[in-house]
Amino acid sequence: MQPALTADRLDTLEKLLGDAHSFADVLGEVRQDNPALALMLLATLTAYLEYVQEQIALTIGAAR
Repeated sequence: MQPALTADRLDTLEKLLGDAHSFADVLGEVRQDNPALALMLLATLTAYLEYVQEQIALTIGAAR
């Protein structure tokens, strides 16, 4: 079942994208000081972005 396209749904997507940007900023900050932590964060960010992409696809599908 696809979620309905609502203002709340769009707000949620905006929050997810904002969180992804914040996560990327943190990754950039720790990259030089702790490469091992940065690698773990990169793997986590990759998984998170896949989730965000899925949510965007579901939302676009709901708009059709």
